[in-house]
Amino acid sequence: MSSVIRLGVVGGARGKGFGHSLGSLKGRMKLSAICDLHPGVRAAWQKDFPDIHSFEDYETMLDSGKVDAVLLATPMPLHVPQSIAALRRGIHVASEVTACITIDEGRRLIRAVEQSKATYFFAENYVYSRTHRMIETMIRQGVFGEITYVQGGYYHDCRSLAFNQDGSLTWRGILRRDFNCHTYPTHTLGPIDRWLGVREGKDRFVSVMASTSRQAALSDYAAQRFGKKSRYANPAAFKHGDTQKLLIKTANGVLVDILFDPISPRPGNCAEHFITGTKACFHSNTPIPYADGMRAGPAIAFADKGKNGHYHWQPLMDMADQYEHPQWRRHLATAEKSGHGGGDYFILLDFANAIQGRGKPAIDVYDAVLWSAFIELSDRSIRTGKTLPVPEFRPKGKR
Repeated sequence: MSSVIRLGVVGGARGKGFGHSLGSLKGRMKLSAICDLHPGVRAAWQKDFPDIHSFEDYETMLDSGKVDAVLLATPMPLHVPQSIAALRRGIHVASEVTACITIDEGRRLIRAVEQSKATYFFAENYVYSRTHRMIETMIRQGVFGEITYVQGGYYHDCRSLAFNQDGSLTWRGILRRDFNCHTYPTHTLGPIDRWLGVREGKDRFVSVMASTSRQAALSDYAAQRFGKKSRYANPAAFKHGDTQKLLIKTANGVLVDILFDPISPRPGNCAEHFITGTKACFHSNTPIPYADGMRAGPAIAFADKGKNGHYHWQPLMDMADQYEHPQWRRHLATAEKSGHGGGDYFILLDFANAIQGRGKPAIDVYDAVLWSAFIELSDRSIRTGKTLPVPEFRPKGKR
């Protein structure tokens, strides 16, 4: 492999968001190839990057000798087979979320990573947000004291993404049809894992209980868009309830409360979090008083009450000088211009670091499979009404 990592982007529609970040890694990683089923997508990439190689078939690209690494920005059901195909050829993998859909898939992915000399990196961008990393720093320095409760939420009206123009289902729609569970847990659980120290072995997820509302919003959308007699206007056509709820307990007695709603017509918030500790609490989006009025944003309140005897929220970013995460402090100017709140840049930066021997993958296959396992765990819990144990995937000594 040359000193510059030749990257192939697989799945050009979503993958296009990484274009700016690749430019920031000039000299370490370069775009070498694009792989997508649609000629129009490939043509758009080649218009912006005329020197890249274009492929319709994934395995043809892997065997071409044109790529050292791949970024998988493809539909979720393809992530495991595409990851394994690359790893078996010694090609490095950065996989977007989720890593797998079933636990059995996850275990096969772990075996492939352990048997390969190539690097596997899980591209969970929400771990890298400036707010999330600042909270991580504050927790490490004891600002929150003992944490007892963490709430996370993902609300995103994705109903339109479930259907093709002719009313048939996309891969997202098929998931809604066939599964009744939290099908997208890693955005919420990734930051929580880091805050609680699960990766370092300071705590672990031990059990989960899940529940769901009935399904109504997706079939209502189908009726409005495709007619009341259309196939998916029937509420019974989808298993997936509108709102999913997960209650996870940790070994240290922390209650992790997860809410998931990708269907309801409501304002979106893809990174809703609340933390309760003995010294402070945090909310990702709460009204904060400013001189010119109230504005919502990430805020912290300390257990030491103010002079008026009441708790009060303070803007989290006012404390950036003291608690900015070191990685953000070094790369702020570049990361702020990147997609997903800087996450796209840090994913490629840390992926390059891991490939070039500058540290272990910051988010590895064991993280990826643990967070993704809550798809199957929530499905089984909802079907059985039982609290289920959470498997451990990381072997002892692999932190």
